[in-house]
Amino acid sequence: MNLYTELVHLPDLLFHQYCIKQFGINRGVYNTIDEWFFDKGNKNILERRQRIFHFLNWCLQNGLAANGKIKFGPGNLSKNLMDYSEGNFSFDVPLFMQKDQALIYKISMEG
Repeated sequence: MNLYTELVHLPDLLFHQYCIKQFGINRGVYNTIDEWFFDKGNKNILERRQRIFHFLNWCLQNGLAANGKIKFGPGNLSKNLMDYSEGNFSFDVPLFMQKDQALIYKISMEG
Protein backbone atom coordinates (compact mmCIF):
# COMPACT_ATOMS: atom_id res chain seq x y z
CA MET A 1 0.00 0.00 0.00
CA ASN A 2 1.46 3.39 -0.93
CA LEU A 3 1.43 6.49 1.26
CA TYR A 4 -1.54 8.05 -0.56
CA THR A 5 -3.65 4.89 -0.20
CA GLU A 6 -2.80 4.67 3.48
CA LEU A 7 -3.77 8.31 3.96
CA VAL A 8 -7.27 8.11 2.46
CA HIS A 9 -7.98 4.90 4.39
CA LEU A 10 -7.13 6.34 7.80
CA PRO A 11 -9.88 6.38 10.42
CA ASP A 12 -11.90 9.60 10.22
CA LEU A 13 -10.28 11.29 13.23
CA LEU A 14 -6.74 10.54 12.02
CA PHE A 15 -7.45 11.79 8.48
CA HIS A 16 -8.99 14.94 9.92
CA GLN A 17 -6.01 15.49 12.24
CA TYR A 18 -3.59 14.91 9.37
CA CYS A 19 -5.29 17.62 7.26
CA ILE A 20 -5.24 20.06 10.16
CA LYS A 21 -1.54 19.45 10.81
CA GLN A 22 -0.45 19.29 7.16
CA PHE A 23 -2.42 22.28 5.87
CA GLY A 24 -2.91 24.39 9.00
CA ILE A 25 -6.69 24.53 8.70
CA ASN A 26 -9.07 24.29 11.63
CA ARG A 27 -11.84 21.79 12.27
CA GLY A 28 -14.56 24.15 11.05
CA VAL A 29 -12.81 24.67 7.69
CA TYR A 30 -12.27 20.91 7.31
CA ASN A 31 -15.93 20.18 8.09
CA THR A 32 -17.12 22.88 5.67
CA ILE A 33 -14.98 21.45 2.86
CA ASP A 34 -16.16 17.90 3.60
CA GLU A 35 -19.81 18.97 3.67
CA TRP A 36 -19.41 21.03 0.46
CA PHE A 37 -18.11 18.01 -1.48
CA PHE A 38 -20.83 15.80 0.05
CA ASP A 39 -23.52 18.28 -1.02
CA LYS A 40 -22.02 18.32 -4.53
CA GLY A 41 -22.68 14.58 -4.86
CA ASN A 42 -19.50 13.01 -3.50
CA LYS A 43 -21.22 10.50 -1.22
CA ASN A 44 -18.37 7.97 -1.28
CA ILE A 45 -16.06 8.77 1.64
CA LEU A 46 -12.87 7.68 -0.17
CA GLU A 47 -13.65 9.82 -3.19
CA ARG A 48 -14.52 12.73 -0.92
CA ARG A 49 -11.24 12.39 0.98
CA GLN A 50 -9.34 12.37 -2.32
CA ARG A 51 -11.12 15.55 -3.34
CA ILE A 52 -10.51 17.21 0.05
CA PHE A 53 -6.82 16.38 -0.13
CA HIS A 54 -6.61 17.46 -3.77
CA PHE A 55 -8.41 20.74 -3.01
CA LEU A 56 -6.12 21.56 -0.10
CA ASN A 57 -3.05 20.91 -2.25
CA TRP A 58 -4.58 23.04 -5.01
CA CYS A 59 -4.93 25.84 -2.46
CA LEU A 60 -1.24 25.53 -1.57
CA GLN A 61 -0.24 25.64 -5.22
CA ASN A 62 -2.41 28.71 -5.78
CA GLY A 63 -0.69 30.76 -3.11
CA LEU A 64 -3.31 30.60 -0.36
CA ALA A 65 -0.78 29.58 2.28
CA ALA A 66 1.15 31.82 4.65
CA ASN A 67 3.77 30.24 6.90
CA GLY A 68 2.64 26.78 5.79
CA LYS A 69 -0.98 27.38 6.78
CA ILE A 70 -3.83 27.88 4.36
CA LYS A 71 -5.71 31.11 5.00
CA PHE A 72 -9.04 31.76 3.32
CA GLY A 73 -10.41 34.88 4.97
CA PRO A 74 -14.09 35.79 5.19
CA GLY A 75 -16.11 34.27 2.33
CA ASN A 76 -13.05 33.05 0.46
CA LEU A 77 -13.45 29.37 1.31
CA SER A 78 -16.69 29.16 -0.69
CA LYS A 79 -15.18 31.20 -3.52
CA ASN A 80 -12.14 28.92 -3.69
CA LEU A 81 -14.28 25.78 -3.58
CA MET A 82 -16.28 27.13 -6.54
CA ASP A 83 -13.09 28.12 -8.43
CA TYR A 84 -11.66 24.68 -7.75
CA SER A 85 -14.83 22.92 -8.90
CA GLU A 86 -14.64 24.72 -12.25
CA GLY A 87 -11.29 23.03 -12.94
CA ASN A 88 -11.12 19.75 -14.82
CA PHE A 89 -8.84 17.65 -12.65
CA SER A 90 -7.61 14.12 -13.03
CA PHE A 91 -7.59 12.08 -9.84
CA ASP A 92 -6.48 8.81 -11.46
CA VAL A 93 -2.75 9.35 -11.17
CA PRO A 94 -1.51 9.74 -7.62
CA LEU A 95 1.61 11.85 -8.05
CA PHE A 96 2.83 11.94 -4.48
CA MET A 97 6.35 12.30 -3.18
CA GLN A 98 7.54 12.30 0.40
CA LYS A 99 10.00 15.06 1.17
CA ASP A 100 10.96 16.17 4.67
CA GLN A 101 7.96 14.26 6.05
CA ALA A 102 5.62 16.44 4.00
CA LEU A 103 3.45 15.23 1.18
CA ILE A 104 3.74 17.10 -2.06
CA TYR A 105 0.97 16.56 -4.54
CA LYS A 106 1.39 17.46 -8.17
CA ILE A 107 -1.97 18.32 -9.55
CA SER A 108 -2.67 16.99 -12.99
CA MET A 109 -5.04 19.12 -15.02
CA GLU A 110 -6.85 17.88 -18.08
CA GLY A 111 -8.07 19.91 -21.02
